[in-house]
Amino acid sequence: SVESAPNPIASLYPYSVTGTLNGTLTVLPIPLALARSIIPAKFAILTKAINAALPFFPKKLLRTCLDHDIQVAGVGIRLPDFQLTKLMFPFVDVLGDGYSSFTWINKTLINGNELIQNGILGYGQTPITATFQPFLEAYESIPATSPSRPTGISLVASLGKEPWLDIKLNQHAQYSYSPYPLAFFKNVTNQPIVGNGSTCYQQVNFFNTTLSTNAYAPVPVCGSVDIKAPLLPTSQKFKNVFGIQVDVAFLENNYLPCEQLKGYNG
Repeated sequence: SVESAPNPIASLYPYSVTGTLNGTLTVLPIPLALARSIIPAKFAILTKAINAALPFFPKKLLRTCLDHDIQVAGVGIRLPDFQLTKLMFPFVDVLGDGYSSFTWINKTLINGNELIQNGILGYGQTPITATFQPFLEAYESIPATSPSRPTGISLVASLGKEPWLDIKLNQHAQYSYSPYPLAFFKNVTNQPIVGNGSTCYQQVNFFNTTLSTNAYAPVPVCGSVDIKAPLLPTSQKFKNVFGIQVDVAFLENNYLPCEQLKGYNG
């Protein structure tokens, strides 16, 4: 990827999996009943935690990103870049304690990379091989056409000739335009992740490195997201969705007992 900077934390965690995630995080408003029909019945939804973080309405998070410069620096292991997009359902009560927040993920669109796909399968999630436009870049720039239609970004993920996911977002100069504070994105992206509940993984996303501060601070975006079934039970087009464009460093801890991650609540 020519748009993604090098991994800034590899030397800090030489014997852990680290890398960067360059892309967008968008919030898709859905009825609680729809979320309940999608998330396995054995997992409760922490509505009090949702209301504490965002008192407006139930939501899910869509993450589209380019995984870049993934490595275990201490032993010289590097993985090639790859793209993925996934629907993330945060604030799920995996442990039944009414407190600890987990993010449930079922389906992930990904381009190739058999090793990563096998890892996704290991958590009881479903990897779906897709092609992305642009290829091996976080997004494609859309030139500004007017002051009311500023510079934008787009990403399309397809199976064969059919687009399953079509994202078009415009950038906004004032972060206050977005109803979602940066703290919300930090909370959700750092929740432990679960699939079928047999094992979990922890992805620590750092929003305080050179990748995402000062001149490279998160940029608010607003636009549309078109999602085809079966990523959702029925195809839907979401308009006026808000989110951020950001590049973050991450540290990953894999195949952990879910009980070991008890207590996270943002």
